[in-house]
This record gives sequence, C-alpha cells and structure tokens, in this order.
Amino acid sequence: MRRMLMRLGASGAETRFKRAPQGWIFRAPTPRIFGPRPHYLVSDAQKAKIETVLGLSLLVTCLLLAGSVLILKPPSILLKSVPDFEDRLLIFVAYCLAVSSLQNLAHCFAFRAILKNSPRTSEKIRLDERLKGAARIYSAEQLKFLLVLFLVLFVGSFFLLAYELSKGNAGDLLLSVGGIVASGWAVIFFGALLRVKLRSPGRI
Repeated sequence: MRRMLMRLGASGAETRFKRAPQGWIFRAPTPRIFGPRPHYLVSDAQKAKIETVLGLSLLVTCLLLAGSVLILKPPSILLKSVPDFEDRLLIFVAYCLAVSSLQNLAHCFAFRAILKNSPRTSEKIRLDERLKGAARIYSAEQLKFLLVLFLVLFVGSFFLLAYELSKGNAGDLLLSVGGIVASGWAVIFFGALLRVKLRSPGRI
C-alpha cells in the first residue's frame, strides 16, 4: 500500500522537488494558498514520506471529486431543492474549491511534522522549472494550437457575456463568466508552457 501511495505521490511531485547537492529542495504549501511558498532542504527519507502523504491526499481527493458528479446529475432523492443545472454547477464549483482548499490545509499540517527539523533554503524552484514536466507532454506546435484555440474561446466568451447581459439571464450569465475564467486560465497556462518550451535548450 505504501509503495502504491509513493508512486501516486511521485507522479505529482515533480513540481515540488528539485535536486540539490545536499539532498532535495522542497516547495512546501502555505495556508494562504496564494503567495510565496517556503522552501526546505530535505533528505531522501523525508522526500519518500512527503510523496506518501501526497499519494494518500491524491487518492482521497480523486474519490471526493468522483463523488461530486452526483451534484451535476443527482439521483431523484438528492438536491430536490436545487433543480436547475446552473445552480448545481455553481454548487459543484464551490465544492471543488472547498476540496482543493481542504487538501492544501491538510498538506500544511501533515508536512509540519516531517519538516520540523529541516532547514529553510533561499534557493527557489522557479516557475519555468515547475512547468518543464508538463511542457514535455506537448510539442511546440500543439501548444501553439491550444494557445490560439483558448484565446479564441476567451475572446468569444466576452461576446457571449455581452449577449447574456443584454438578455438579463442570471443563470446563463454565471456560465459565461465561468467560461471567461476557465479559458483565461487556459490561455495563461498554455502560454507559459509554450514559453518554457521555446526557451529550453534542445527543446524538452
């Protein structure tokens, strides 16, 4: 079981660790979610413990998010007071954000004991270094296509929002705003991946 959790944790830990002469630099979470993250110098044994925690956290989160589909298409005995799909979608988004926040808080408490005697380091894991793993998945041409695609969707979402504002439909208005946020995030993400891809020597 522990080996399985370590494999799960290692699959998502590439953005959190960087090799150092004295061990590993670990980018720890913060309760604020946003903002600067503390970085610690950890040993191989501590890295294995952290990956086990990350694996368990990933497993629990996947189970919680898998169960959340009941919010979008609930059985007849659930959410009778929330019949509209737009309202259920809003609840679904709030539920996902709550799960993400609780996961981050659980990481803070779990890592506190592991990092108790670990020294902080001024060396950081830069954004480019954290995105290298994801950038390897795509070619430069694929990233350019995705960037243009989501840029078109982002601009189109504003036209859709203007249309919904003219109609005064609050439910569709929320979906339009959600589309702007989602497509805007995708533009930033794939734009950053493309930047890493083009600036990497030898094209990762």
